[in-house]
Amino acid sequence: MKLFSISGRQFNYQNIENALNFWQFYLHKFYDGGKIEAFFNSLKMRSPLYGGRPCNVEYSFSEHHVEQLNSKGIGVMLTLSNHYFTEDAYRQTIPILECVNHSLNSAAIVNDELARRIAEDFPAIHRKASVIKLISSLDEIHRALDLYHSVVLHPKLNDDVELLQSIDCKNQIILFANTRCLYKCEHPICYKSISKQMITQGRWDKQVCNYKDNRQAVEGYTIFDLNQEQFNGFTQFKLIPVPDKHLQLDYCQKSAITTSLMTTKTGMRIIR
Repeated sequence: MKLFSISGRQFNYQNIENALNFWQFYLHKFYDGGKIEAFFNSLKMRSPLYGGRPCNVEYSFSEHHVEQLNSKGIGVMLTLSNHYFTEDAYRQTIPILECVNHSLNSAAIVNDELARRIAEDFPAIHRKASVIKLISSLDEIHRALDLYHSVVLHPKLNDDVELLQSIDCKNQIILFANTRCLYKCEHPICYKSISKQMITQGRWDKQVCNYKDNRQAVEGYTIFDLNQEQFNGFTQFKLIPVPDKHLQLDYCQKSAITTSLMTTKTGMRIIR
């Protein structure tokens, strides 16, 4: 069975039951079903170790969200994906780690020192090597797994049939099931920029993008066809936020938006 870690940034559009119903419908619609393993997000409690991507308080999870999801057997993956680490930042993050200190929960991590500290102080929390680490070879995967429980691979590697099928630890690999700009971006300077703002200011107020004057170069939304050969043997997948039109899908409409998709080499591309 396919297991999905899903963005929690759109979670507050609906209550828990409606959100779960929507995502189960979505998984059935685009991926022939699957199980929701976790939602990834920041918490409303702030941490300077958030990073990589913006972490708006209004879209973050409350402690009650964590409790509700865990009570249903669903985990929360903290986005502690800052490139940098300081003792003070870690001290400020301890209450958040205490909140998710459960074997259902995990943290997406870039900085190895942070991963080591969580391994020592909160061993129940599963450590996932963030996509932002840009791990791209079998040797790098094996080295990462000395410290992390699993590794999230860059969506561009979804096209590398030879690499994916050479991986001998597929049960510890998380692949992207859909993607936006990251798929085409050759210079993801936004990640370190936001990390720097968070670690120095405790917040982010400006997002830097290498393509700010040419967003067309990386725009687009891709849904990968997980039935393709390169995905054989993989069971864990990550879903980023879906377009707003997907949020408006009527659960009863079995033919919704099929006409707005077209086949591509690696999956399905949304036609805007």
